[in-house]
Amino acid sequence: MDPGALQELADKLLLIDAQDVLNQGLCDRLLFEDQWLAFLEGNLGEDHEEQLVSLADFLDARPIGKQKRKDRIATLFVNGDSHLETAWRQWMQTMVDALQDIRENENIKALIIRVNSPGGQAWIADQMVREIEKLKEQMPVIVSMSDVAASAGYMVACLGDTVFAQPNTITGSIGVFGLTFNAEQLLEDKMGIRTYHINTAEHADMGYPDRSLDAYERQVLQNAVDRYYGQFIDLVAEERDLSRAYVDSIGQGRVWSGSRALQLGLVDALGGMKEAEEAARSMAGLDSGSYRLKDYPEYEDPIEQLISDLTQARTPSAWTQLDPAISQAAAWYAKWKTLQGVPLMQMEQELHWKE
Repeated sequence: MDPGALQELADKLLLIDAQDVLNQGLCDRLLFEDQWLAFLEGNLGEDHEEQLVSLADFLDARPIGKQKRKDRIATLFVNGDSHLETAWRQWMQTMVDALQDIRENENIKALIIRVNSPGGQAWIADQMVREIEKLKEQMPVIVSMSDVAASAGYMVACLGDTVFAQPNTITGSIGVFGLTFNAEQLLEDKMGIRTYHINTAEHADMGYPDRSLDAYERQVLQNAVDRYYGQFIDLVAEERDLSRAYVDSIGQGRVWSGSRALQLGLVDALGGMKEAEEAARSMAGLDSGSYRLKDYPEYEDPIEQLISDLTQARTPSAWTQLDPAISQAAAWYAKWKTLQGVPLMQMEQELHWKE
């Protein structure tokens, strides 16, 4: 097409809908998705999906006359806390899936884990630790701490062959806690509600918010917390080549700046992503400019996400209809109630108490 004609289309807004695009010769046919899939199958056969290429792979194709860079350094972004009510399973599965994809990609020669997390549920950290341990058998793993890499965030970070922190990174918080809610007094004294339990076992109703824990149940929960803490201590001691007693002495939930963590042996050096990439390149034996970076998890394109958000119906949450003070309290209660009786590794500043 003549450049002047294209400019006229733009100046006069002649491309308003798909029919205009067809009329102006900028596409060949208008098809619904099912028609497009039928078109593919008719021209490429039933295995047409195997012949498709993503935009990322297309852009990564070998330029004419240039050598394609096949080697990769993967960057896994571990962001946020790992226990949100409706998202923690998805979050964990996303991290595990990403680590498995990295391990199975023969072009990836090293992994950088970028940690910005205050911690979360102990079981999720266990899953990630297992996947990282398997991956370390194949390639070097370098950790770069962002603002926070604490508690379960540090549990993941300590696995790095080399661990970088920023001077003001908040890290450490090697500790575990558990929590339960007791609304017995609220229900009986304030609301006049009494509840009765009929159990098939003596402690089958352990953790119900309408009664407090008895001494035995408290000890059961304490034993679980102690067990997870012991595993945490053992892992840090082994990965950082420190004694168990020493790790315990700087553990117990204490937090440190990145600079202090370096002095304590919890990290190897101060630096950011630039230093982490250089360490990964060196440990993988790659020449400068001979590789590309690949980010994980592979998030949806921002434009596609925006379009999806705009086209989905939005219904206001019931909490937004309440008084702001009640809404805030209700949101916190809904969040933490799902964690009742679950061992957690998280910085406790995330909890807010008010008399």
